[in-house]
Amino acid sequence: MLRRRIEMAFILILMSVMGVVLGLFLMFHLWIAARGMTTNEFYKWRQVSGWHSFEKRRFEKAKLITKPRLENGGSVTVKRGSLPSLVLLARDVRPPIILAHVPILCRLLQIPLLLLPGKASSDMGKLLGVKTASILIFLDGGGLPLGNASKAQEKCVRQIDSYIEFAKEKVLD
Repeated sequence: MLRRRIEMAFILILMSVMGVVLGLFLMFHLWIAARGMTTNEFYKWRQVSGWHSFEKRRFEKAKLITKPRLENGGSVTVKRGSLPSLVLLARDVRPPIILAHVPILCRLLQIPLLLLPGKASSDMGKLLGVKTASILIFLDGGGLPLGNASKAQEKCVRQIDSYIEFAKEKVLD
């Protein structure tokens, strides 16, 4: 008879633990259902949220420690010390996240930025002889002589310089 009661006591303890676990499981699922999520979405968003907070902490730490510095190939001029004098950015780039860092860097480095409306990427591409161009960066020549440049090239350089000065006045004021 003692043996039978031990088995019953074990079954009762097992059922109690399982009842608590199932109750917690039910409460969790009712809670995420009230938030309009599935279990899969909940865990994916938790992972994204953790990644976002980690990257935000890294960004804040880097911002306190270092000066603005670019890492991609277009930033070689910034690292060498000659900043662009003007940046033209097409708004029709898809996905926009590709160039989302450019306005922030222009603001940090105090470089005038012009956002071009419409189908600017295809228009800039036609001018440059390619299919599309999403960004156009004007570098300051530093008053260097053009060497064997023709009069037409010198005129073009003067016009671009005057346009850049005009854009600087309008954008930075």
